[in-house]
Amino acid sequence: MSQRRPRLVHTSDLHLGAAYGSWHGRDVDHGLPLLERVLAAALAEEADALLLVGDIFDSNRVGEALVAAVARLLTALPLPVVFLPGNHDCYTADSVYRRLEQACTGATNVHVVRSPEGETLRLP
Repeated sequence: MSQRRPRLVHTSDLHLGAAYGSWHGRDVDHGLPLLERVLAAALAEEADALLLVGDIFDSNRVGEALVAAVARLLTALPLPVVFLPGNHDCYTADSVYRRLEQACTGATNVHVVRSPEGETLRLP
């Protein structure tokens, strides 16, 4: 009996919160429609997990409203989400991912790779 191969949806470089790009001048959404399209694609493709790898946020200085909005979208998603921080949004003492993890407290589907050497995550 063969098992179905895991289906992963992968993206990077959304640069949420950037002061440039397709949402320049419309500081209301900070690029959230880009993330919403990625989430919709993951659901449409019946993904087993969503990989957000590198520069999902434009910097560690993005605002709290954006972090809270991203947390709301991700915790409502019925599949695991794995973040691999990038060079714009690296995992440091002031990392946006620390704030995201705080905003996702209690959610079991959002995971951030914290170690520069990598780490193993076991997903359902």
